[in-house]
Amino acid sequence: MPRNILITGAAGYMFVFPNLLSKHPEITKNQVFAAVRTDEQAKALSIHGINVLKLDLSDEQAVVNEISSHKISVIVHAANSIDPGLTLHLINSLEKQKEATGKPTYFVHTSGLSAFYANSGWPRTINTDTDAVFETEKEFADSYPVRKMEEELARGINSPS
Repeated sequence: MPRNILITGAAGYMFVFPNLLSKHPEITKNQVFAAVRTDEQAKALSIHGINVLKLDLSDEQAVVNEISSHKISVIVHAANSIDPGLTLHLINSLEKQKEATGKPTYFVHTSGLSAFYANSGWPRTINTDTDAVFETEKEFADSYPVRKMEEELARGINSPS
C-alpha cells in the first residue's frame, strides 16, 4: 500500500528527498510532500516535481490539518531540532492520523544537533529555530562531521546501514 511521506527540512542541506526517491523506486513524487517555511524554499523544491507545503511547524493545528488532508502516514523529520515542541507537533499529528485511519504511522527523526554544541564553535546566542540558524550553519559547514557524511551521501557514496 502506498504511503504519503512528509519531509521536514527538505530545503536544507540534507536534501533528503532525492536520496529517498533514488533508493526506493516504488515511491513516486506524488507521495512525497516537503514542508517549507518560505516562498523561496517552495519555489526551489517545486521545480523537482514534489508536493510542497508551506507549513509553520509551531502551529500544531495547521500540522494536524495538513497531515490529515494529505493522508500522510510517514514523517521524515530532517529539519532543525533545536525546538522539541516542533517535533511533538509532528508526532501528535501522526497519532491523530493513526486514530482516524486505523493504519500504522511512522516517524523518522534525523539530526545533526551535535553541530550546535559550544565545543563545535556554535555561538550560544542562537537558541531558537527563528534565529539565524541556517546562516550560522553555512559559516561552520565544513567543520561538522555530520555535514561531511551528508556530502558523501549526496555524491552517491554508500554509508553502512
